[in-house]
Amino acid sequence: MRLFSITILLISLFATSLNAQEIPWLKGSWHGIGYQAPTDSNWEIVLKYDEDIGNLNVSYPSLECGGSWKLVESREGYAEFVEQITEGTENCDNSVKVVVTQIDDEFISVAYFLPEYFDGVVAYSVMRKKEGEKPKLNKYNKGKVKKT
Repeated sequence: MRLFSITILLISLFATSLNAQEIPWLKGSWHGIGYQAPTDSNWEIVLKYDEDIGNLNVSYPSLECGGSWKLVESREGYAEFVEQITEGTENCDNSVKVVVTQIDDEFISVAYFLPEYFDGVVAYSVMRKKEGEKPKLNKYNKGKVKKT
């Protein structure tokens, strides 16, 4: 049992360092608005790359939920994650597949997938790398989103 625990710990540490080593273009703080096509809704997204621990923390302030993205696969300008919601779990779907594509040094595109509930991209965003600036929500849909 102890060997199993140590193995899991080493895998977790390797996955964390894998984030830092393989995705340098994703470092920093990113802000954007998420759009959910099936429900015609939008919400704020804040993504922060914590260089100290090589972790991507995500929050959805208008939905009152957040968590982290765990790396599944990456290559130049592309990264695939599984989202793990740890705060406000009743407000957001968990274990969502997230695909991030680098547009340039200032912008990334983010696509969310929930294949169990919806065929294709369920939500998307273009996020901007900019410290301190918050995105503006659509005044008609501010923070309203329906769980799929």
